Amino acid sequence: MKKLFSVTVILCCIQLLHGQTKIAIKGGYNYSTARVTQYQQKKAGGYNSGYGVGILFKAPFDGLLHFSPWVAYNCRGFKYNAASTPDSSFSNTMSYIDLVPALSIDFPAGENFIVLTGGFNVSVALKGKESITAGGTTTTRNMKFDIGSNYGIFDLGLNTGIGFHTKKIFIEALFNLGLADINNQYDADGRNIRNRMFSFNAGWYFR
Repeated sequence: MKKLFSVTVILCCIQLLHGQTKIAIKGGYNYSTARVTQYQQKKAGGYNSGYGVGILFKAPFDGLLHFSPWVAYNCRGFKYNAASTPDSSFSNTMSYIDLVPALSIDFPAGENFIVLTGGFNVSVALKGKESITAGGTTTTRNMKFDIGSNYGIFDLGLNTGIGFHTKKIFIEALFNLGLADINNQYDADGRNIRNRMFSFNAGWYFR
């Protein structure tokens, strides 16, 4: 599956290098959390800070509509209280490669554009750390990612955003709504974990 993901990314990049496609690099700050329920009871959570860097492609599609996919490396995570006592909690940080085949609409603002973006992301987890606090003691361990158990290696989400683009630079705010449960051990621990992430980026078109 990882090989299929990599081949898809490469083919998309090759296709988008032709014609009138613009290419940009972007990066910025991520503020992320997760919706965590355990046995259908919502857990109180918190946010983790991270960062992201990526490559954006933008090609005309139909009028104001553009095909605007991006590939990015993003660090995101979440915190939540595992039990009713305040000293029992989890804090997780994870690194993902995100492939987002997005569409965007450019609204002219003088010589510049206000851009609305939307699209789904398919993500592959690379690594992660999990800190568990109980009884005043914190233990940190590597997260294990796979398909059948532990944490899920793949994630699926919906991305929406707004940006202000000039001919060479842009700023944007994005929101990622996780649609998939990244916990493969629901039968064992009853947890359902779905990522959420706010991103604030700046970018530069070099083509």
